[in-house]
Amino acid sequence: MSARARPVGIPHRDAHRSGLLAEWRSIALAGVAFFAAGSPDVVFRNGAFVCVLVLFTRLLHIKMDAPNLFAIALTLWYVLSQAWALDRTVTGLSIQNQLAVVAVFLAVRTAVTTRRGLQIVGWGYLAGCVYAAVLIFRQNPSAGFRAELSFDRIVYAGVNINYVAYALTAGLAVIVLLWQASERRSYRAWLIVCAAPLGVAVWYSETRGALLAVGLMASWIVLYRIAPPLLVRVVWGAVAVSAAAIATGVADTLLRATDAGSAARATGDLAGRLTLWPEARQVFGEHLLVGAGAGGFRAVNASGIGAHDVILELGTGLGLVGVVLFIGVIVSSLISTRWAHSVRLRPLLVGTFLLSGAPLYLSGHWELSPAGWLVLALFSCMPLVFEPVRAVGRATEPSTDPAGDAPTRDVAPHEGLPREGMPTESLPHEILPTQAVPTESLTTEVMPNEDLTTEVLPHEILPAQAVPTESLTTEVVPDENLTTEVLPHEILPAQVVPTESLTTEVVPDEGLPEAVVPGDDVPRPAD
Repeated sequence: MSARARPVGIPHRDAHRSGLLAEWRSIALAGVAFFAAGSPDVVFRNGAFVCVLVLFTRLLHIKMDAPNLFAIALTLWYVLSQAWALDRTVTGLSIQNQLAVVAVFLAVRTAVTTRRGLQIVGWGYLAGCVYAAVLIFRQNPSAGFRAELSFDRIVYAGVNINYVAYALTAGLAVIVLLWQASERRSYRAWLIVCAAPLGVAVWYSETRGALLAVGLMASWIVLYRIAPPLLVRVVWGAVAVSAAAIATGVADTLLRATDAGSAARATGDLAGRLTLWPEARQVFGEHLLVGAGAGGFRAVNASGIGAHDVILELGTGLGLVGVVLFIGVIVSSLISTRWAHSVRLRPLLVGTFLLSGAPLYLSGHWELSPAGWLVLALFSCMPLVFEPVRAVGRATEPSTDPAGDAPTRDVAPHEGLPREGMPTESLPHEILPTQAVPTESLTTEVMPNEDLTTEVLPHEILPAQAVPTESLTTEVVPDENLTTEVLPHEILPAQVVPTESLTTEVVPDEGLPEAVVPGDDVPRPAD
């Protein structure tokens, strides 16, 4: 008997249970995301352990796809760099931070398996951004809206203001992601409400990299509709060219002129970056392949600070190997064949991440930030945004309940009839459409096989006797090379015909060497 079909959109009981488990993991990660925005030290100390526990509960479900493999390989390379590090203390601290952020990255990508989970973690991060913005306003009550930048910058207790500004900029990118994850007006209204304090706080921070990222992201949201697939390729190319120009020094002259143009904040060297970068390039060249150990540039430069550029920071510490692995994490996280069908939304979200993140990676320390890795993990879950929402209706789908026998389907009239060329001339006993055939439990199964030989088992039913069909199952094997072996006194293969209101009459073959007397159950020799 066929299994009972379940309405589409109504999950099985076990699906509800798994959904509840996924929600508690997402809620736990939302707490980590909250602190990633304005308190990265909390994530390094405690949040990483929460992520490890989440991973432990889904240890067998960790995906070995390209983003995860690149992230794990990069982390292993961090650890191995301790063997040739110029300063083991600095390298050890970088390794600890990398272990923490990769735990965040893997936990989000492993635990977030539904659109709701994506929304929960995204809203957790967004709530942390709003809280950080409120703290900026409270800790700087005298700060007002200024039309131009100045050296009199605001402060944020315990955290570098540049990091907070970068995290708020990433929060604006998450708003774009969450906007596409729901079409409810009330949901989007709250996103607009959250965007306002984040934008104002970024302006108050006067962090030029964050301001540039916000401007590029806003322009992209307006212009990407012109030609989404083409423009997103342009963005990829622009980001690659910019990264290469800074790493090689080609862009130094242009950047120095740009810095001079902002009279209120002009330093002549882009706040020290144009002084650090040539030194970082020299160290990179001296340790081209494997670097000087993770974070090693801090140990060799007089200022004791990082390179403030992801290519130069990773190049000096991990060499070309580290740079390639990190680029692999970024690129593979933003590329997926599962959502290639979304021609418009995919370029929007990919371009949003690239343009909001490029200024942060290319002008600051964002390669080891919990916020940066968490937002990258959220954007790597973009396929969840494009999944169609199932609606409860009359449509049915096959049940996977193990208690059922088999999924059911509607069989169209004449389905399963032999194809042209199938040998049927040797069937001496055919059921002709003259007698009604009950079909309450009749099941037709079509099993194509080119080399299958059908053997019909004998039954004690003679050609002149009515054939009961209440529990009869007819299996038709359509194949052009099918051969049929006929045994004495058996039900021979019959042609499958539509069963609505059809009648069946059993007609004995004229060449049968038997005579059948009505009422007898045994054939007698012909006279």
